[in-house]
Amino acid sequence: MRKTNAIDVYFEEMEKNCLYKISEELLGVKYGIYNNNDVEGTISRITIGDGIEIAYWDSEFTMEWFFNSEKYKDDIIEIMYCYNGKVEVECFPKFKKYIIDKEKLSFYKMSNSIQHFNFFHKDFEAISIHIDLNSIKKLVNPKKEEVMVEDWKNLLEAIFSKESLIVGEASYEIKYLAEKIRKIPLENMLDYIKLKSKVMEFITLCLEYKVNEQEGIANIGEDEINNISMARNILLNDLKNPPTVAELARELNMTIYKLQNGFKKITGNTVYEYIRRNRIEKAKTLLHTTDISIINIAGSVGYENPSKFSTTFKKYTDMTPTEYRKCKS
Repeated sequence: MRKTNAIDVYFEEMEKNCLYKISEELLGVKYGIYNNNDVEGTISRITIGDGIEIAYWDSEFTMEWFFNSEKYKDDIIEIMYCYNGKVEVECFPKFKKYIIDKEKLSFYKMSNSIQHFNFFHKDFEAISIHIDLNSIKKLVNPKKEEVMVEDWKNLLEAIFSKESLIVGEASYEIKYLAEKIRKIPLENMLDYIKLKSKVMEFITLCLEYKVNEQEGIANIGEDEINNISMARNILLNDLKNPPTVAELARELNMTIYKLQNGFKKITGNTVYEYIRRNRIEKAKTLLHTTDISIINIAGSVGYENPSKFSTTFKKYTDMTPTEYRKCKS
């Protein structure tokens, strides 16, 4: 029988506040979120393998609750990706507040000095993945355990060198894979195998992304980081007619090399790739929320040629703009 860990206690506390079990599922359990005796959302816990589980959150109302984490310092990390809505997290005793909202990625290490949390969920839709090192260690050849533990320690040190809870932007690859995971049904064992494969890929991608980001930022000065942040804002404010790299470098009083190098290290993308991906993200929003014609949407995000827009859109979403609009309607 598996030993109870901090995640089990976390859900037990939520059951006291706002959850009740709806059903036993193929790979876990499904909870209803209640508000004044009405179900206004669900949370599904799914076991992926030894030491790894995923939770799907889909809350339609504002949910507030408290969790005392002081007694539960298991060697577990959580990776969370938010699809919609937001959760505000207050940490004590430092009284620090974090906001995890749409398309944000967070990393949390449970072994820390935080005593308790206050949570405020609002229309929250997300996935959270929990990785328990102690359970995973049992799968490793004992002769290699020391090396594996040391590798894991170095990985966590690279990510959590300053904070136990980190919130930031997700890369396009992470967003894309999160959407893939979201769409996998869970009706049979083939679905389980597919889900497990994608979740393992997601974990690897997120950890590599965060380590590379932390190491990249560590080697960049504060002024350069601020300049890259300004560069991103300039590009996002005019995706239809963004400045060239040379124009952007002049505006920020940087060399082209420093701009390109810093931009890649901090965002994970070249300037041109960043523009393309955000054009597609803006187009997705317009296709989903408006009745603007696809030709006009293409033009509004900088594509004079609708055919090129459609080809690029499909490259990033696996769907044409028309197919995307239909599936989101």
